[in-house]
Amino acid sequence: MSLILQHLAYLGCFIDLKISLIKELVKEKEHHTMHAIFSALGEETRLRIFCLCKEAELTLTDLCQVLGQSQPRVSRHLRILRQVGLIERHAVGQNMFFRALRREPLALDLLKLVERHADRQGTLKEDVRRMQAMLDIRASYSDSLERDITRADEAADFLYSTDESAFALLNSLAEQTGTIERWLDIGCGSGALLEALAVHCVEAVGVDISKERIAVARTRLNRAGHKHCSVQLGDMYGVPSPDQSFDFVTLHRVLIHADEPARALAEAARLLTDQGTLAVIDYASHAQQDFGERFGHKWPGFERADLLTWAEAADLILVEQTGLIGDGVTSHVMVFHKAAKASQAGDQNVA
Repeated sequence: MSLILQHLAYLGCFIDLKISLIKELVKEKEHHTMHAIFSALGEETRLRIFCLCKEAELTLTDLCQVLGQSQPRVSRHLRILRQVGLIERHAVGQNMFFRALRREPLALDLLKLVERHADRQGTLKEDVRRMQAMLDIRASYSDSLERDITRADEAADFLYSTDESAFALLNSLAEQTGTIERWLDIGCGSGALLEALAVHCVEAVGVDISKERIAVARTRLNRAGHKHCSVQLGDMYGVPSPDQSFDFVTLHRVLIHADEPARALAEAARLLTDQGTLAVIDYASHAQQDFGERFGHKWPGFERADLLTWAEAADLILVEQTGLIGDGVTSHVMVFHKAAKASQAGDQNVA
């Protein structure tokens, strides 16, 4: 018996030692990470790039224009900032956009620190002034695009007469959800929903297949001062993000344009965290046979049963439903949770 106790004591000491070593390794890694970050920002050009990328999404060409430096030099600085986790990038067509990474706590603290002291630095203020002048020129082009898009949508204006009510419902849902860490709007279009709900989230991402609408959305969000919102090119079947990346996902009048709505719904479920919420707004079945040709709809609306079948196949459970009526065209408004979340809630209620 004493021999067994002796072995257990040795085992306990070994486990304690292993835990201590792991803690030291974590501390050492954090120390190296902080050292790398502060070393990166210790170089003036990299600090200027970081400050610019916290204000807006910018391309390499944009940064070169504002900083007055060569592409190879700016590219090298961007690579270093990305390596230490201060900058992220994403592609929109042939363009690569860079922005300050806001998900890491240390990066958020640094952003707040920079925002407090940037006004005291003449160089940083001048950089932002030049950047804003450049973005204003781009905005005039985007405004022209937005007018063209608006004129095209006005033909279908009666279809979208329920959007104000839909936005109000989604706004209420977002308030009930509490602080949203990461929100994804699939098929974001020109960014109207992103702008309306931006106040409820720490970070928001919109994806759309149209480069023109993405350009309009980016200008809209920049103009509204929503620095925590970004948009990128992508389709509803393959959003370029890892599994369980978002705790709030919206599909607002998107499935109606999908060749495979069940697949699009499954993609939304893939991106949703286990504790997340998915909101779907789309048209109910109707008899307007010309909608396909006039508005690019692939389906004459959806039956509730079909949406529920596709949701169940994607491991989603309906938790709330209502309807919206606009000029005779009814829309489904459905809120889903992951089956795991719904099951946990049920277990807690039973307990």
